[in-house]
Amino acid sequence: MSTPVFLPPVAKFLWSTDLRRLPRWQAVLYRAGRILYDVVRDVADGNLSLHATSLVYTTLLSLVPLLAFSFSVLKSFGVHNFIEPILLSALEPLGERATEITNGIVEFVDNMRVGVLGAVGLGLLVWTVVSLMQKIEASFNETWRVGHQRSMARRFSDFLSVIMIGPLLMFSAFGISASLSTNVVVEQLRDYQLFGWAIELIRTVTPYLIIAGAFTFLYVFIPNTRVRVVSAFVGAVVAGLLWVLAGSIFASFVASSTKYTAIYSAFATPILFMIWLYVSWLVLLIGASIAYYHQHPESVRPRRIPLVLSNRLKERAAFQVMAIIGRDYYRNAPVWTRARLAKALGLAGDSCGPVLEALETGG
Repeated sequence: MSTPVFLPPVAKFLWSTDLRRLPRWQAVLYRAGRILYDVVRDVADGNLSLHATSLVYTTLLSLVPLLAFSFSVLKSFGVHNFIEPILLSALEPLGERATEITNGIVEFVDNMRVGVLGAVGLGLLVWTVVSLMQKIEASFNETWRVGHQRSMARRFSDFLSVIMIGPLLMFSAFGISASLSTNVVVEQLRDYQLFGWAIELIRTVTPYLIIAGAFTFLYVFIPNTRVRVVSAFVGAVVAGLLWVLAGSIFASFVASSTKYTAIYSAFATPILFMIWLYVSWLVLLIGASIAYYHQHPESVRPRRIPLVLSNRLKERAAFQVMAIIGRDYYRNAPVWTRARLAKALGLAGDSCGPVLEALETGG
C-alpha cells in the first residue's frame, strides 16, 4: 500500500491544474508560480544560503587580487580610474560606509605592485583569483545539478579570460550609460518632450540592464554545462530586480541604523560589508536557480525528492540513449544535448545525467 503524499495548499493549487487546457497567458503564470515555489523551497532548504556564506569568505580573500587584475587590464586601456565608481555603485546600499570601504579597497589595490611580487608571488596571486572563480563554478554547478567541474587547464584559460574581458565589458556598459548624460545630441533632443521622456526612461532603465547583462554573462559562462541565453536572461532579470530591491531594503533598515555602530563600534563597517556580500551572493544564486528551472521544466516538481532509477531502468535508458544517438549520427542529424535527451526519454535532467556520464566513461 503506497504512502499518501501530503502537499502544502500552495503546491496543490499550482500542480492540480492541467496547463495544456489553459490559455497561454494563464499557463505562463502557473509555470512562473511553480518555479517560484521550487526556488523558495531551495532557499528554505539552506543549500543556497550555505553556498552564499562560503562565497563571502572566499570573496574577502580574493577581492583585492581580483581587482588588481582588473586594474591592470583597465590600466592598459587608460581607464583604470573607472574601478572606484563601479565599486561605489555596487556598495551603494551601505550608505556613507560605501565610500570608506571603497577607499580602503582601492588603497590596497594601489599598494599591490604586481611587478615586485616575483614568480612565486604572481603565481599565488593568479591561484587566489582562479580559486574564487572555481568556488563560484562549484556553487553554480550544484544549482545546475552538474556533477563535474572544468579541468585545471580549462579553469585557467576560461576564468582568466573572464577576468580580462569582464572589466572591459563593464567599462563599455558604464561608458554608454555616461554618454547619455554628456552627449551634445542627447542634450538637444531632450528639449523635445517625447524624446526627453524616452531619454529619461533609458537613463533610468540602463543601470538595471547593465546588472541583468552582467548576471546573464555569469549564468551562461560559469556553470560547466550549456546554458541557453534566454533562460540565463530570465534568471538575470529577476535577480537584477531582487538585487535592486534588496539594496533599497538594506540601505533603509540596516545601513542607516545606528544600533550596529553602538554595539560593534569599529567592527560595524566590515560586518555590514560582509552581510551585503552575503545578500548579493544569495540573490545571484537565486537567479541561477530560476535560470535552471526555466531551462529544465521537467525538474519543477511539488516535492524535492531525487528520482533514483533502478538498475533495470538505468539499463533501459542507456540502451535508448545509444540507439537515439547512433541513429542520428548516421543520419547526420543535429547533435543531441543532455536537455533534449532527458525530454525525449521523459526523465529529469538530474536523473539522465548519471546515465550519460556512465556511457561516456565506458567509451
